Amino acid sequence: MPLLHAICGNSKKDRVYPQRKGNKTPPSPLSLRKQTGSYPMADNTRMQEEMRALQEQIATLKDSLTSQGYSVADQVRDTASSAFSGAARKVDGATRYARNEAASVAGIVREHPTATSTALLGAALVGGLLGYLLGSQTAEEPRRRWY
Repeated sequence: MPLLHAICGNSKKDRVYPQRKGNKTPPSPLSLRKQTGSYPMADNTRMQEEMRALQEQIATLKDSLTSQGYSVADQVRDTASSAFSGAARKVDGATRYARNEAASVAGIVREHPTATSTALLGAALVGGLLGYLLGSQTAEEPRRRWY
């Protein structure tokens, strides 16, 4: 609030009140009515001016926040775009690498079909044996009924 009063120029120092002896606090509108016979109209117009100034400040703040929101959205969009393009380049490189490795393995398989089939058959036998051993060790004993 002090900022708004400083901008508007409406601080407690700027207000003019009828002075009463020994009292430095601003009088209430009721006490002013008792002294002068009517409510102070200057305070109403001043309040309306302050309200207009506050409405203008709110509109200015709203516009400022809107523009900042757009700039942040642009920054996020640019960052996401650069991250996506970097990821696309890495995926493209990994795809090329996998394709080249598959081509080299296919070349070796074509040159040595017997060795390849023997290696695949040996790997399948070892995998099957390991699976059987692991399966037989973890198998629970069948439950026996007590009746």
